[in-house]
Amino acid sequence: MTDIKKFSDRYEAGNLLAEKLIEYVNDEDTVVLALTHGGVPVGIELAKKLNLFMDVLIIRKLFINKEGGISIGAIGPEDLYLLNEDVIAYHKVEDELVEQLIVKAKKEIGKLEGLYQYNKPYYNIKDKKVILVDEGAITGASIKVALELIMLYSPAEIIIALPIAPLDVCKELKDQVKKLVCLKTPNKVKSLSNWYQDFPIVSDSEIQNFLDYKPMPLNY
Repeated sequence: MTDIKKFSDRYEAGNLLAEKLIEYVNDEDTVVLALTHGGVPVGIELAKKLNLFMDVLIIRKLFINKEGGISIGAIGPEDLYLLNEDVIAYHKVEDELVEQLIVKAKKEIGKLEGLYQYNKPYYNIKDKKVILVDEGAITGASIKVALELIMLYSPAEIIIALPIAPLDVCKELKDQVKKLVCLKTPNKVKSLSNWYQDFPIVSDSEIQNFLDYKPMPLNY
């Protein structure tokens, strides 16, 4: 049975994920990549607990303005994007609107890259173990785009760490990576906010502060 107890916040979720990934503690060949925006507080707590380097991956979800926002896909750097054609067809989303959303998201990614002084961390992950972290998943589109991006740069292995995701999404993602840790796997996830007691918007300034974090040097 799925645990229906809510996480207190994203930081608790990150700490709980770290407990499941303790074998990576102090591993200089492992890096944490957290998806913006909500995945960053989760990632920073995981990185601090395991004493690992963390950086961000800028992935933007593509939302249509119906029923409070429905995701039709996601886009990342390098013009990589993934569309959920079933959702697009069900909501009769026109091609013109999809293109407008993609163009808008590309501009947002460019802006955030400059704001975070982004150094494309995935260029430096060759032969590294990558722990890919987000605040959760509903369709898995953002994680899938991130996987495509990361795999371009030949990491040694990829580990996905999620606090919450539907069971079918977890099964699909598990087949693509070395390891997947997901703390809660209900049959369906309608909104990630329903699984957290405190789920505030994560600001750009918060992310900039998180990026100042550096792991403690190891003394051999």
